[in-house]
Amino acid sequence: HVLPTVRACQAGKDVYVEKPLANSIPEGRVAVEAARKYNRIVQIGTQQRSWEHYQRAVEIIQSGRLGQISEVKIWDYENRFPGRGNPPDCAPPEELDWEFYVGPAPWRDYNPNCYYNYGYDWFRLSGGGHTVAWGVHHFDIMQWAMGVKWPKSVVGMGNMHAFGDNREWPDTFNGILEYGPCPMAERGFSVQYTCRMGARRDFRAHCKCFFGSEASLILDRSGYTITPEPRKKGEEESYRSPSDASHQQAFLNAIRDRKQPAADVENGHYSTNACHLMNVSWLAGRRIEWDGEKEQVVGDPEANAFVDKPYRAPWKLEV
Repeated sequence: HVLPTVRACQAGKDVYVEKPLANSIPEGRVAVEAARKYNRIVQIGTQQRSWEHYQRAVEIIQSGRLGQISEVKIWDYENRFPGRGNPPDCAPPEELDWEFYVGPAPWRDYNPNCYYNYGYDWFRLSGGGHTVAWGVHHFDIMQWAMGVKWPKSVVGMGNMHAFGDNREWPDTFNGILEYGPCPMAERGFSVQYTCRMGARRDFRAHCKCFFGSEASLILDRSGYTITPEPRKKGEEESYRSPSDASHQQAFLNAIRDRKQPAADVENGHYSTNACHLMNVSWLAGRRIEWDGEKEQVVGDPEANAFVDKPYRAPWKLEV
C-alpha cells in the first residue's frame, strides 16, 4: 500500500489507505515521511478507531476504572479447515500481469493460493498472515488505549498445526510482547496474541481483553463488557453499538479541517509494526529486543535483517 500512498502524496492528494500500512517497518516509515513532507491527510483503514463503543472503551481504560492493567490478551480464532491445499506453481491466468503483481517484492513464481480467496495474506510475497492482517486492528486499539507506541521485547512462536497446505505464515501462532510503564500500567504490561485457524469455538472470535486490578474489559466489534474482579463491588456492565460509516466521515472531516485524523498514518505505522515484530521474532527463531526510536532490533543483526524487505529492481521507494 505504500507506493501508491507516496505517489498520491506527491501528487497533492489526501489518502485513505487500507490496513495494514506496509509490508515492512522501514516501508511504513516512508509513508509517514511522505505524508509529512507533502502536508497531506493520510488516514489508515483501522475503522474501529471511529466506532463509538471503541472510543467509550478507551475512555474507560484511560480513566483508571479498571485499575492497574498487567496484561492484555488478543485473539483471532477462525475455523478454515481443511485449508487451501497444495496446488503446484503454474502459469498465471491470462488477465493477470504477474510481474506487475509481484512488484517490488522478491520474485516468486505464481501459485493460485497466493492470489485467490485472500491468499495474499498468507505468503511472504504480499502479506504477514493473520498476525498482521487482523492483528493490526487489535494493536491499534490496544496501543491507543494504553498510551504506548511500541513494545520493548517480542517473541513469536507457531507453525502449520491446523493444515498441511502451502501457506508460508503459521496457521497457529502465539506472540508475547512486553511494554514499558504507562499511566494504566505503572510497572509495564504484557500482551499475549493468539491466532488459530483450525478451530474457532469462541463466539467472540476477534477480540481483546484488558485485565486490571479492579476489573477486566473485553472488547470486540459487537461491543464491550466490564467484569469486576472477584470480591470487588459492582455488577457486570455491557454496551453494544452497531458499526457504521463514521470512519469515512472522519476522513472527510479531516480533509475539510486540514487536521490529521485519529487514525493518522503514524498511528497506523506503529500498530502495523507491533504485528511485524512478532513475525520478525518467528523468522529469527528467538526473542528480540526492540528500539522503537531507531526502529531496529537491538544487538541481533541476523534478526534485524528480517525487519526490512528490500525492493526488487527496477522498483524504488523515494519520498
